[in-house]
Amino acid sequence: MFLVDIGNSRIKWAVSDGDAFTSIGEAEYVAKELDAQLDVMLNAFEKQSAIAVSSVAAPRVIKAFVSWVEARWQSDVYIIKTAQQEGSLINGYVNPERLGVDRWLAMIAATDAGNVGVPVCVIDCGSAITIDVVDVGGQHLGGMIAPGLSMMRNALVKGTSGIRLKDELPAEVSLLARDTEGAVTGGTLYAAVSMLDRMCSDIVASQGRQTQFFITGGDAPMLMPLLDNEFEYDANLVLNGLWRVATEVKN
Repeated sequence: MFLVDIGNSRIKWAVSDGDAFTSIGEAEYVAKELDAQLDVMLNAFEKQSAIAVSSVAAPRVIKAFVSWVEARWQSDVYIIKTAQQEGSLINGYVNPERLGVDRWLAMIAATDAGNVGVPVCVIDCGSAITIDVVDVGGQHLGGMIAPGLSMMRNALVKGTSGIRLKDELPAEVSLLARDTEGAVTGGTLYAAVSMLDRMCSDIVASQGRQTQFFITGGDAPMLMPLLDNEFEYDANLVLNGLWRVATEVKN
């Protein structure tokens, strides 16, 4: 099965043989250029018999993706959405469909991979930083959403007249910077780390020290060395959840 996770700025894909991912890739995209970009991203793949896709992007993006698949591969497309319940996992939102499907799939994968009978916390560090907690009975207790590193940086650029930043985050960060670029990077990084450390502390206080923490997302490797808590890092957490749900839908 061909799996595709469409985020706000990146597309990630994987091919599953039923037991493992045989190929994984990702790339940034621009909505108005998606058709041409998919030609480049997926050019190496032959026609796929079944495609499962999850998306938190604008409706026009998923529509463009489905149109591309129908034109190039003539394949069945399964659009995976957030549900009220998946196995023992129960959606905690008042309006379940309003929970982002990426968060839902990450929780499905984390509760599958986690230790039996312990609470689970899932943190996704992408365009936004999302946090979700599931109790020992599989009840999603709710979550938090905060701006991600790039979003915080962009807010400073838009809200000030004297800050100019490069598009990509630097590979190394100093505690005390001697230039504006480094100062913004350090400030936003420590803002995210401080928020996550406090959040983890409060969750442990409410759910117990046995709580298992999972982390994923493009910015996770940059944040993890500074975090106090121990995390299970899985770059493919959302794709793992997508595979789990898509397999059930297809069968």
